[in-house]
Amino acid sequence: MKRRRVVLAAGAAAIGAGVLACGGPPQANAPRPAPPVATTPASPPAPAESPPAETAVHPVTAGALGASWHPGCPVPPENLRLVDVPYLGMDGKPHTGQLIVNQDRVEQTITVLDELFRLRFPIQRVQTPDHYPGAEDELSMEDNNTSAFNCRGTPGRSKWSQHALGRAIDINPLLNPSVYKTGRFVPTTAAQVLDRTRKDAGLLHDGDPAVRVFTDRGWTWGGHWADPSDYQHFELRRSATASRQRELPFPSQSTSDSAVPPPRVVPPPRVRKFRSLALRSIPYRRFASRESRQWCSVTDVTFAASAR
Repeated sequence: MKRRRVVLAAGAAAIGAGVLACGGPPQANAPRPAPPVATTPASPPAPAESPPAETAVHPVTAGALGASWHPGCPVPPENLRLVDVPYLGMDGKPHTGQLIVNQDRVEQTITVLDELFRLRFPIQRVQTPDHYPGAEDELSMEDNNTSAFNCRGTPGRSKWSQHALGRAIDINPLLNPSVYKTGRFVPTTAAQVLDRTRKDAGLLHDGDPAVRVFTDRGWTWGGHWADPSDYQHFELRRSATASRQRELPFPSQSTSDSAVPPPRVVPPPRVRKFRSLALRSIPYRRFASRESRQWCSVTDVTFAASAR
């Protein structure tokens, strides 16, 4: 009996050793591993700025141009195009605006507006002038609206503006007014930015990267002019090799933009006076003229004339 107890004790000790060798059951106070948590892949961070939208070019009609075009304008509607262009707003966000330009300036316009976007040059708004009553340029400028085509004359001169040809763009006109030596400026609400040493966002200065976007590509900047200094204005005139388009001359009647002088009086052609010479009875059928020495028939000629 004593021997059996010893054997049983030895077996229990062996089983206990085996259990301990296998690691044993977890203790009651041992921390349990946390269950796996379902996760979703993190979305990539939003870019700081969206790339320029793909540009679209549309044909236009006289009806779509509204008051910005009328019969007698130098360029017909079929020679104009409506271009969707990207720009960075004053709010720092990308926007898409619309400009109407000549069909031979579409590519150049898209290039400069894309470059201004990449430079992060801010523009207030870009829309066609027919958004304003009568397509009035002053209203568009006061709204700081960047625009291109508008059928109007050059202020103070009897000639078409390059805007009437669709070959000029005004950038942020309220911030970049046109200033005359007389002290007059347009738009009339731009008095606060006549000091061109200001560095407000959207202002243009000589040598600025935004100005060079145009001038390095052959555009003329009005800020280089003496009178007026047209800081908003950029134009790309037709080159000598460009194909000619049908362009009507500036009308002879007065317009709201400028007084046209009366038409030039062309003097009548000079009239030479002659002295008539009476003919006597000539017994011959033919005679020689004094001046031309050519024979004439008496029956056909009633008088001979010589220059005085």
